Amino acid sequence: MARRNHPTHPWHRVSVWRLGVLIAVVLSGRPTPVPAQSANGSTSLIQELFTAGGGELGLGAPKGLSASLGEPMGGDIIGATSLIQSGFQGATASPRPGSRDIVIQGSVDEANSQVTITNSTMQTPITVTRNGTAFQATVTLREGPNVITVKAEDAATNATTKTLTLTLDTWPPARPIASAPPLATGATQTLSGTKAAGTTVWVNGNQVSTDSTVTTWSKAVSLVEGDNVFLVTAKDAAGNQSTANRVVVVLDNAPPVITVTSAMKTNLAAFPVTGTVDDRLTAVTVNGRVADRIGTTFIIDTALVEGANPVAIKATSPNGYVTTKTISLTRGTAPTLQSLTPIDGVKLPAGTAVTLRASATDKEQDPIQYQFFVDGAALAPAGSASSQSWTPAASGRAYLIEVRASDGFGGDGVRQAELYAVRPPIQPQ
Repeated sequence: MARRNHPTHPWHRVSVWRLGVLIAVVLSGRPTPVPAQSANGSTSLIQELFTAGGGELGLGAPKGLSASLGEPMGGDIIGATSLIQSGFQGATASPRPGSRDIVIQGSVDEANSQVTITNSTMQTPITVTRNGTAFQATVTLREGPNVITVKAEDAATNATTKTLTLTLDTWPPARPIASAPPLATGATQTLSGTKAAGTTVWVNGNQVSTDSTVTTWSKAVSLVEGDNVFLVTAKDAAGNQSTANRVVVVLDNAPPVITVTSAMKTNLAAFPVTGTVDDRLTAVTVNGRVADRIGTTFIIDTALVEGANPVAIKATSPNGYVTTKTISLTRGTAPTLQSLTPIDGVKLPAGTAVTLRASATDKEQDPIQYQFFVDGAALAPAGSASSQSWTPAASGRAYLIEVRASDGFGGDGVRQAELYAVRPPIQPQ
């Protein structure tokens, strides 16, 4: 077997086998290779590495192909020699699932010979383009093995046949089984489980098993205080990745850390107190009531009176470590609208601009934001301006004017007025 660099693509390795008078050439690209064996199942005629030179194949995960070159098929090998190359066209942004196009190209030693190409997974004829002794065809691969047969026959019916078996694999493998004790006190923990044969295991994007033939795996991982989340996936030889199995291990050697994320002021009588602790197993109470939990987050509605409200938070870790924290929540008052002009029932000439004005305040003298609406549609975003210009377009109808005043702490003040648009007076001549 001889090896040389491809003259056009020096990163491709070209391997040449001589089978009688036949010469077969298969290109292999730089991505992670997949070894292939002879299609006839006998001794390894080929240990070629064949991968997708066009980049990733499939639905977002790296894909590859395993390739094998079989023994010549059909009849005696007489006369013509042939040169066959195969490789991927440039990858598209959204390749079709379970189907990929490749280019088969090569040459024969007689320009007038007839070349036919077939694929075992396709019923329709494959168009072969000729240019002298050179030939080329685009072949669609289907999921699974694709036996591609190239046959060259001269005018004297001397024929040469080559086969190339390409296996397209775009389906992800089964999700691996992964488990670990949920609570730990040591700095390391062992993850373990099972996987499908022919796959490797990856934890948080790092490969942790290299032997794809076994169906069990284990890996010691480092832990930090609190929740430790591990996403375990499997990859097959073609680079397809499974969905993730999520494993969470809690390291508990210290009192919990309480972080309050909710605001310290509100106008609402019932206010959700929210925050986080450093693991999902820590129990949290707020003013003696058990808080709801979502992962490391806690939340509970708390009744407030006007003014300052002390709120006591207690966190107890699974190993009995306790942290307490007291915060003060202030309940204020929503703005009150003292005025809106024009007042309810005023008649306005259609087509003439009018200025809408409002005045609002609250007990805490917070800055007020105003927003004006006509028939439910906002005239402009909320802002500090307490006035807004508006022109009634049509006469003979009523318009509902509304203003909303907010101090940003909930409980807006609202006031409405119904105004009537009439025909403008006729000016004297």
